Amino acid sequence: MFETVLLARLFGLPLIVYGGLFTFLLFTTTLILGIRHAPIKIHAAFAIASMVIGLIHGTLAIIAFI
Repeated sequence: MFETVLLARLFGLPLIVYGGLFTFLLFTTTLILGIRHAPIKIHAAFAIASMVIGLIHGTLAIIAFI
């Protein structure tokens, strides 16, 4: 079931690729917030969100390809 949804194509790319791009952008935003000395609450919130989304993305990718 997950395989069908995750490998469905949108604009020529599988949906799992878009999840990876979103995860990458979230991690990049977290890095930039850390470099620009944003308030620690905002940086920590982005870090937690990045980890959660990254774990979800990784888990779904593993499930899709097993």
